[in-house]
Amino acid sequence: MQKLFEHLVSATCSTLDLRESFRRIQCILQENTSLEGVFLGHHKPDTRELFHFVHADSRGCEELNQRIPAPPGLHDYLLSEERGEINVIPPSSRPHPISASLSSMVPRDHTIYELRVRLDGMHVGMLAFHGRERELGPEVRELLLKIRALIALPLVY
Repeated sequence: MQKLFEHLVSATCSTLDLRESFRRIQCILQENTSLEGVFLGHHKPDTRELFHFVHADSRGCEELNQRIPAPPGLHDYLLSEERGEINVIPPSSRPHPISASLSSMVPRDHTIYELRVRLDGMHVGMLAFHGRERELGPEVRELLLKIRALIALPLVY
């Protein structure tokens, strides 16, 4: 897993092009894990808005640049102190606030693995991965937790 981590760091840091970076991340993850897609979004609690930045899967990578009002259920979920660091949302638990927000991007039979993203202890957004597997192995979970801050770096700009 260390080599995979290093490969992801290199892919993330070798370009300033958000779309290209996420295309590389998605390709690496799909080749080495059961993950098939990755999404990055920002949540502004004060204005209750969501910013969908980028989504990449086997169909390609798209910079979304979408600004939408956060539905009340999603806003509350994202700020919940009970929300874990990695949240597994299987197809059977839909509708879920996260799956509703990502419904146009994530295939209906995919599980969503949503990671909380914080900066200086404050919630700033979410990083979500998706794939057909219902669970992630402990090594992949650890990898995602290690890489999330780096992958989510565009949220600070």
